[in-house]
Amino acid sequence: MGKAKTGGDALTGLIVRSIAWYREKHENIGQLKLGSRVTGTFFLLSAALQAVNFVSTLGSATQVNILLSVAGLALCLTFGVLGLIIPTFITRFTATWDSRVEASNRTSHSRGSGDPRR
Repeated sequence: MGKAKTGGDALTGLIVRSIAWYREKHENIGQLKLGSRVTGTFFLLSAALQAVNFVSTLGSATQVNILLSVAGLALCLTFGVLGLIIPTFITRFTATWDSRVEASNRTSHSRGSGDPRR
């Protein structure tokens, strides 16, 4: 029975540390979303420029140049799309953690400012 209590205390400590980390990093997470969107936009712009270049040199390019152009275009498209999709997942993450922080705050306020194990 002592081990279960110790495990429960360890889990509670992990939850408290996770919530504290999230509170501390919340602003950075918002900046990460913005940075991802900007980066994704630049990669898509680069892909568009590469596509124009690819089409304009298609008649005179060697097979190696065509292969490299297609690979570069595919990478830029992939990174561009991911850069625009990833903020959606980050938003879901923050919504989940915002609700956890809010629940933690409600629990703290309902117990008072004393010992949280009360």
